[in-house]
Amino acid sequence: MVKPSVSFRVHTIKANSWGTMKSLLAGSLAHVVLAQKRRLITKDEIDQASFLCTRRGWKSIWAPPNPTVARGSSGGLAILIRSWAACNTVDQTMAYPDRCVMCEAQMSGAYPIVVAPAYCVHPAGLDDEQIRTLARLGGQPPSGRQPWLRGADFNCEPGELEHHSIAVL
Repeated sequence: MVKPSVSFRVHTIKANSWGTMKSLLAGSLAHVVLAQKRRLITKDEIDQASFLCTRRGWKSIWAPPNPTVARGSSGGLAILIRSWAACNTVDQTMAYPDRCVMCEAQMSGAYPIVVAPAYCVHPAGLDDEQIRTLARLGGQPPSGRQPWLRGADFNCEPGELEHHSIAVL
């Protein structure tokens, strides 16, 4: 049995603040949004943001940022998926739980896809440390056979991702 073709729109954003992320969500036509650097630090801030997303028709999964002395926080991730779509979190035993979160998203009539925003270590491109970090973040989803999409600020040319087996273009 062949499933029907279904449009599936994913946006990946590096918001740099919750205010920017809210503005981007207001006009988004995406079914799934993979967000990096949304800078909500406390559980109360994340709970309030999650409640707002629910009121605006989004389910949400959050990974907390790393608090820092200089900037307040580093990173912070979220997956937002339309409330009418199926969303199951994916178990992820990894070295950096604050740098990646995953879920299996499924639109009506479509096969599920694993989606994951990732927050990379530093903006230096793909040096050895960055490649090791990305490998720890899980280059492949748990099943290895399921379609997947990772949204991140890799700071390099697309061909470099393919060269290091991080992406298939």
